Amino acid sequence: MKQLTLKLIGAGILCASCSLWQFPAVLAQPVNSSPPSSPAIPAQTAQGLETLAYAQAVQAIVFSYPLFISERERVQREKISSIGAGANPLVAPLNQFGHMRRLVTAAVKNLPVSPNNDTVYSGAVLDLSEQPIVLQTPDILDRFFTVQIANAYIDNLPYKISSRTNGGRASTLAIVGPNWQGKLPEGMQTLRANTNIVMVAPRIRVDDDSDLPTVLAYQSRMSLTALSDWAKGPGATTPKPPALRKRPAYADEFAYYRRMVDLLTENPPLAQDAAAVESMKQLGIQAGKPFDPLTLHPQARAGMLRALKDLPAITDGIRYSRGVETPNHWRTNPEGGRYGLNYVSRAEMALVGLMSNDAEEATYLQTFVDNKGEQMNSANNYVLHLQAQDIPKLIKNGFWSLTMYDAYRFQYAENPINRFKIGNRDKLKFNADGSLDIYIQEKSPGQALESNWLPAPAGAKDFKTTLRIYGPAEGQSEMAVLSTFPGIQKVKP
Repeated sequence: MKQLTLKLIGAGILCASCSLWQFPAVLAQPVNSSPPSSPAIPAQTAQGLETLAYAQAVQAIVFSYPLFISERERVQREKISSIGAGANPLVAPLNQFGHMRRLVTAAVKNLPVSPNNDTVYSGAVLDLSEQPIVLQTPDILDRFFTVQIANAYIDNLPYKISSRTNGGRASTLAIVGPNWQGKLPEGMQTLRANTNIVMVAPRIRVDDDSDLPTVLAYQSRMSLTALSDWAKGPGATTPKPPALRKRPAYADEFAYYRRMVDLLTENPPLAQDAAAVESMKQLGIQAGKPFDPLTLHPQARAGMLRALKDLPAITDGIRYSRGVETPNHWRTNPEGGRYGLNYVSRAEMALVGLMSNDAEEATYLQTFVDNKGEQMNSANNYVLHLQAQDIPKLIKNGFWSLTMYDAYRFQYAENPINRFKIGNRDKLKFNADGSLDIYIQEKSPGQALESNWLPAPAGAKDFKTTLRIYGPAEGQSEMAVLSTFPGIQKVKP
């Protein structure tokens, strides 16, 4: 498996750049004391202590990794004063929207996540520690629309606004922090978050560049308003930025674990996470209590440091093998953005996608391999053959698409027809029995079949594909259905 270093700028939703599991920077505060001496123990016991601490430390890092990502996103926005001040158009000041206003193409290089040009994203990071923020959206009735809201652990909160849940109708929603007590205006919907930091990611379907003006007009009618300013009208005022958070500065080799405790203190784990909390406590990682490595056995400290060193390789494995594999070698996360106790899946999404919709809103299937389990490469030709019953079933305004990516750089493949995805909005040619063939290869399959061609990268390169089903019909996101989805077949040229 190739070792990767990726720049993390986000799947067009919220993230900015960072390397693969490169931990967000923590500043310097030297440790002045020296570790106490420990009595000698047998070599096997020492190895066991280190290995146990290593395993628990890996689990702690996987569990808490989304907190570092949401903290990175918060800090970016804390440091800018106006929309557009940063390089990423989605990075706006805290409690304000940033909007993506163009489609991603192959000209955008070295993306670490799998972007799409099916939807245009908006993004915001909210700090609810002082008061609720009110989200208002317009009627978006002519296309797929969803508003995803996730907590600091990137676990999704219940959907209130989407084509599925409310038909895309205009909405006013107060997003309230876990500790706020007060009265909201009569008739206002409420969403109670379980952390004070939340991320908001509206997605609006877009067909092509000619369709962009309609979508941009919808974006301009979305607003975020502090509750204290609501009487002045939605969007009439810009929410005041919250006070800067003072962070202790750490410099020693355990700085990452010290910051982990800070973030866990601000974002306490939920009751369901009791087992993970207990495991971390055995390493001295506990919300509300400073981390002191000097209380640990030297072998435990060595195991914790080894865990940090090994994380790039471990997470590269997570990136490649995330989710559940179907019999036809697609991989999917049937829980979507509701991860429960699947901390590995949650960490993976924080790493390469930041936010994933609930499966009922958008279902995803991805694969690096064909139906025989062999890595797909553009030196070969492939076909995805869908019987009529295999073609995704959708709610009103739902749609599906199959997108092509370079396997290692998560970017689109340049091709002569500038086609990066293919789906039900294209003028596809169906077979007489209602089945559908999608041709996945570098060169055109010929003019008669070109409408069904998804171009692969030039030059015998490995690639991956992702099937997105936005607005799946009821039952379509269940594992029993996804497990029967046909695999991609290698065929003779």
